Amino acid sequence: MFRGIVCPLSKKKIDLPALHPCQNCKNPCVPRPVIKALISEKVFKDDVFSVTELTMPIRIIYLRRKYDYYVSPYSLVNTGIGLAVHKAIEDKGGGDKRYLFEKDNAFEVEIEGVKISGTPDLYDTLTNTLYDHKVVGLYKAEKIKRGEESGYNLQLNAYRIFKFPQARAMKFVVIIKDFSPSSLTPSISFPIILVNVPKLDDELVKKTLVNKAKAVKQLLEEGGNCPICSKEERWNGRLCDFYCDVREFCQLEIPKGGDDV
Repeated sequence: MFRGIVCPLSKKKIDLPALHPCQNCKNPCVPRPVIKALISEKVFKDDVFSVTELTMPIRIIYLRRKYDYYVSPYSLVNTGIGLAVHKAIEDKGGGDKRYLFEKDNAFEVEIEGVKISGTPDLYDTLTNTLYDHKVVGLYKAEKIKRGEESGYNLQLNAYRIFKFPQARAMKFVVIIKDFSPSSLTPSISFPIILVNVPKLDDELVKKTLVNKAKAVKQLLEEGGNCPICSKEERWNGRLCDFYCDVREFCQLEIPKGGDDV
């Protein structure tokens, strides 16, 4: 479970939510209010799996739930930017009665003994269109436009199934944080693009999420060998080297007879 941050200067682990050691720090790496702003306020529940969580590899979900982990505040920047954009959209657009915003869209369902939760970003009641905001770099934006982010497609389809089954269309609002006139590509000409999301089979979506949640739940309750992430899930090693929050625990959970990760 996410417990706090690791100070980039002292290397000390500092617990949430107060971050007390940061209060009297004479040489802060980042001002404490900035760190707090970068951290999501969503509450973690041991017996509930979020749709977003279930788009991750089984191994990462398992390690995040089994071990207490800490991250550098620098690694929170991308998440913090996304949180800020989501909050701005809701704060500024919340008076528009045509749309349903995050605060009204949260859900929790139980399927085959597994509880799954989610919070869709935006729903247009006039056109019955379900939107999800993605604040990403140009490289990721191109992958989304090409339909190569299968986890994202799974996520938005799950929101449709569990919260807005009446939705006629699903779209990503892709906000490109590093866009500039010099970064124009044949496929992307603007800093904000809309990408249509294909409708996936309802039963396949449910089965994928439920089976993954059951597998993690069983590992946590009964033990056993957790499968290592595939090469695709590891982004050819880049995820392990730079982006995985629980990589320090990964070597502790190598399956018997499995390859070193």
